Amino acid sequence: MTLQQDALDYSNEAQYRVCADTRVLRKRTTLAIVSGTQTYSLPNDVIALLAVLDPEGEPVPFLTLDDALAGLTAPTDLATTAYYMIGTSLGVLPMPTAAVTWTLYYEARPAPLTSASPFELDGDYELLIDRLVQAMKLADDGQPELAAEEQGFYDIDRNRLRRRDAREPRGRVRLAMFDG
Repeated sequence: MTLQQDALDYSNEAQYRVCADTRVLRKRTTLAIVSGTQTYSLPNDVIALLAVLDPEGEPVPFLTLDDALAGLTAPTDLATTAYYMIGTSLGVLPMPTAAVTWTLYYEARPAPLTSASPFELDGDYELLIDRLVQAMKLADDGQPELAAEEQGFYDIDRNRLRRRDAREPRGRVRLAMFDG
């Protein structure tokens, strides 16, 4: 491996870890609901759905897996269209009879870095990535004490950002129905 490839590998691993630890990377996409199609694959970068909105911007109700399975095995007339999750698929009940477009907001994992691509995280979160990269380099260079110290600084900064984001959510999805 070259030094450049090592740096890219460290950076990729660090960016994934920061996203997993902070859940700060949030994205929006649209999903075309088609008449007669009940399940849809989600984008590969979805970690967790935050909200699903209908074309009017209203939240689409969520069904637990138990309720969805009951609806699939003993179909009933639901008053409204709802969605459920099975693995990386989103299901719709009842079976759609018209085409619509839903908007999905979700926590995402970052795209793999290339030598020419920037981090998807910026600001304080990019600094967290730098801390982890330094900790990995130090550990690989046979300096476990310095690596542990850098890891400790990462943990402190990560916890500080979590507390800050709990008070002032970054890029928060506001839903009129749920937010005052």
